[in-house]
Amino acid sequence: TGFRDLRLAFAFQHFGPDQTFRDQKFKMPLLFRVGAADNLVKNENFRVTAAVDLLHPTDNREWVNWGLELAFLDALALRGGYRMNIDEGNLTLGVGLMSPNVAGFQPKIDYAYSSFGDVFGAVHRFSVALNF
Repeated sequence: TGFRDLRLAFAFQHFGPDQTFRDQKFKMPLLFRVGAADNLVKNENFRVTAAVDLLHPTDNREWVNWGLELAFLDALALRGGYRMNIDEGNLTLGVGLMSPNVAGFQPKIDYAYSSFGDVFGAVHRFSVALNF
């Protein structure tokens, strides 16, 4: 945007023709989302990034996602997020490990924890990525 490190995005999801399931036609629930992220603090050793995501589905109530990431030396990231106006899985906590670029590749490992209450209990998410 030219203002600090502010990034803006928007998306329409599930936009398209009617779908059919077992001879029943239905419309996909359209979802409109707007998001923003900015580095609140950024230097060569430390970064604090805040993000917000506003979601407006056509078949449900609106909700807001908030997130914060603390990154150290581009090697370790601590993350937290909160979903407003959602009954289950509101709070998510996570950690990420990033390796320096080696021969044009940068491996990453991420872990996140969410609680989905009595129905699903604790949900653990792991991901491994190789950026190049």
